[in-house]
Amino acid sequence: MKITKQQLRKIIRESVRAGELMLVWNSLLPGDLIDVDTEYELFRAVRITKKVSDVSQHSGLEPGPGFVGKDRRGDHIVFNTEDIDPESYQKYIFTEGIQ
Repeated sequence: MKITKQQLRKIIRESVRAGELMLVWNSLLPGDLIDVDTEYELFRAVRITKKVSDVSQHSGLEPGPGFVGKDRRGDHIVFNTEDIDPESYQKYIFTEGIQ
């Protein structure tokens, strides 16, 4: 089977994206505050309570790495790594350090 340049580019892009997501997943820990893209409220602040290797075991989401978290209202949500704004961690770490 011959792979075209376009197929190879797609494979490389997907591999790079998967690597980026694993870096995000590996760098975040329970207790971290981050922004999560939710279907209902766009981005909202969520405190990570648990890291999970497969969110499908905790929700109806597609299989993959993610987190369980709690928002400011106290609602628990399960979200995958793709829904995180990775830059938000830095935003919150600096503001929480000031308080």
